[in-house]
Amino acid sequence: MDRNHWANFKDYIAAWNVTFPPVQQCGTQRLIEFVDRVVRAGTSERVCRILQTPDPYGYLPSLGLSYVEYIRDTLDRTGNLPLFHKGGPGIVDGGMNRTSALVAFYESTSIREEEVEDMGLLLRRLRPFDIDDPSSPPAAMRRVCPVVLDAPKMIVRPPPGKQAYLRPVRVSIQLETDIWFPRVLGFLDREEESDPRRGPDDMYDNSALAARHTPRLNRFIASVREAALDLGAQWELEEFDEPGLHIHYIPMCHEAGIALDLPPVARA
Repeated sequence: MDRNHWANFKDYIAAWNVTFPPVQQCGTQRLIEFVDRVVRAGTSERVCRILQTPDPYGYLPSLGLSYVEYIRDTLDRTGNLPLFHKGGPGIVDGGMNRTSALVAFYESTSIREEEVEDMGLLLRRLRPFDIDDPSSPPAAMRRVCPVVLDAPKMIVRPPPGKQAYLRPVRVSIQLETDIWFPRVLGFLDREEESDPRRGPDDMYDNSALAARHTPRLNRFIASVREAALDLGAQWELEEFDEPGLHIHYIPMCHEAGIALDLPPVARA
């Protein structure tokens, strides 16, 4: 029996959001400073290292610029301010969106840690017998980044015929994989109606993996929260308006990350 019960999702199951005033009010320097602190925290905690962004303003470290230098250069050359690019690995028009994280997973009978860009390819490698058709792997193996950073691509200095970005600026940390959570639904294991490995909450124990990598994710989220509040932005754990799979994961979340010590609670 496989112990990698974690899976990937079409939509994010948890998100922490930062909201700045419109760029005309808060200024580009404040947003760039925020991005700098996010990138530094994500890199130092090894949960969100930006490796590549897609066109039209593609970023690659091999170009010789840091990520913040790339943002400044893009703003100077084009009048556009691309903070972060949402998208899964290999599925973004105009190039790849690549971020990596150091995550833990089971391989054979032991836990291994590895720098991973594509959670879908990792799960396909770990659970090949769950793939009936290689051209159409299970939805739970969809290709997603370990941590998603989402933000608008803003026109700050519009050319003739274009309008500047006038709305509040929202930056979001999103999770499209549940590998970070201590309890998971186990979509690849749901065929069995009764599985003794599921707890009273009808979820699987993922705490051994979460204990390895989620403390670093929590430190990253706490650092981003501190940066946002220092720079006058609003911070919130997203409250979802529509029903969805997030209802199983949000109870494990708080404003600065994911709780690792909550006992499973029986479903009503």
